Amino acid sequence: MQVERPKVQGEAAPKWVVFRDYLRRNPMLWKTLPLFVFLVGYILYPLIRTFIESFYTNQGELSLANYRAFFNLERPANLEALFTSIGLAAASVVAAAAIGIPLAFLFTKFEFPGSRIFSRLVVIPMVFPPLISVLAYIFLYGEAGMVPKGLQDLFGLAKPPFVLKGLPGILIIHAYTQFIYFYTMTSAAISKVDASIDEAARNLGGGFWFRMRKITLPLLTPGLVGASLLVFMIAINSFSAPYLLGGSYRFLSMQVYVSKMNGNMAMAATQASILAMISIIFLLLIRWYSQQRQYKMVGKGVSVHVTEIRNPWARYIAMIISIVALVVLSLPQVTLFLISLVPSGTWTTQTFPPVYSWVNYKGLLRNPRLATAVKNSLTMSSIATLGALVLGSIIAYFLSKKEFKTRWAMEVLTMLPWALPGTIIAINLIIAFNQPTWLTLNHILVGTYWILPLAYLVKIVPLITRSVFAVFEQLDESLEEAGRNLGGKWFYVFRRIIFPNILPGIASGALLALVSTIGEFTSSIMLYTYSNKPMSMEILDQMQNFNYGPAAAMGTIQVVLIAAVLIITGRLFGGEQTGGGIYF
Repeated sequence: MQVERPKVQGEAAPKWVVFRDYLRRNPMLWKTLPLFVFLVGYILYPLIRTFIESFYTNQGELSLANYRAFFNLERPANLEALFTSIGLAAASVVAAAAIGIPLAFLFTKFEFPGSRIFSRLVVIPMVFPPLISVLAYIFLYGEAGMVPKGLQDLFGLAKPPFVLKGLPGILIIHAYTQFIYFYTMTSAAISKVDASIDEAARNLGGGFWFRMRKITLPLLTPGLVGASLLVFMIAINSFSAPYLLGGSYRFLSMQVYVSKMNGNMAMAATQASILAMISIIFLLLIRWYSQQRQYKMVGKGVSVHVTEIRNPWARYIAMIISIVALVVLSLPQVTLFLISLVPSGTWTTQTFPPVYSWVNYKGLLRNPRLATAVKNSLTMSSIATLGALVLGSIIAYFLSKKEFKTRWAMEVLTMLPWALPGTIIAINLIIAFNQPTWLTLNHILVGTYWILPLAYLVKIVPLITRSVFAVFEQLDESLEEAGRNLGGKWFYVFRRIIFPNILPGIASGALLALVSTIGEFTSSIMLYTYSNKPMSMEILDQMQNFNYGPAAAMGTIQVVLIAAVLIITGRLFGGEQTGGGIYF
């Protein structure tokens, strides 16, 4: 038996004794240590490795050559990509706001026949993964799209009147998919405005525009700014639309992919580092604004006043606007489903598909190539979701129920993957794990089956953490205390009291994470191998081989899965978990 040698007065204690005593004084440190190992090892460490790699040339020399090449005015390809991405992101904010804000006012503040149905259906774009949104719009408005070709045939034109491509095409897709952030945030802000304040201003003679300028807009400003920052960050990191529609335009997210495919990992690391810095800055701004979004109002607590439109002409106009919006929003879904019924090889030069059948859906089970892609996506998504479920639930518990000195670090590290696009996550993992490390059990992870599930896991940890965190915040601490005071052990109290109460949040986060990874495209295109080829890559291959039917069938399945999950989540949480934020 080893006996600890007593310390002589004035002698410094051994380092291991000091460390042991420090752990005893700070029990939360060793309790949270496994979580920090994951957060630092698989999120922060790869990000830092990429940043360090950006200062090395491909020959291994330490220099600023990569950054000089990036900002080189004589060969401005990267600068052009940067400014194009920033300009596109700014235009996306304006376009999304121009659609989302008016629709939020129309469906939240006014009542007319069908307004409640329209307000629920307006969130249709949420069920579309980015890749599927782009493909649906190509089917509709692309060079061989049904709308341009149909107009060409209808009016006997020599060529289609318009084609969806380039910057205008990308901007339209961004507006379609991202207006929902302005709509949800504006609707939520309007519903929280005390109607008695607006009524008092109206009774004192304040006109509509005066009340809008002095009351409504100041109360909506934090939410609008938050939505603007969110849309800007998502748009500048966009990959699917630039990849399929960008043409000769350069975008920063695409430059990372091009550099990686060309084997120029030093420049890819530089481009990824710059894009990551922009994303992190906007993440911090979003988090800061999320803490400024609460206004203290002194009023009667009256909910938002809904005005019934009585004027027949105004009612007809509101209904027409709603119907047009609904048709425009639902056309991509309808088109995707119709294309999924088209057998391969039957739709060539015709404007509309001549044959429809269920052969493509049967092929998902009978065609080994398609079935393998579906199986790979389901398997890898399930692995990532299970891992993220365990990690996210524990992280959410510590963030919501425990106070410790490093809480801020855990919060920031957990939020970080939410801000990073798939291109950066992929590059980070490639650079960090292209050689054996103890984090990968002394194996090279790049080129193996497991790197893609790891990328999925890193990306969805914030999503599950947010869902579970929300229910932990609503859980009354007295329930746990009562169970412990009555003699219940921690595990018994957790199993009988805590777990049943947090189960809806766990289920919600797991389902959302599962469907978001099934349709993941950005990381997949940079990390997949022959052994783990996912659905998104098989969809792209089928499209490039002009097999539109099988591609649309797999896309339709993804849309149905996401729609089912959103409905289930809405039932569990009343629709509160469908927002885009990840604020703790």
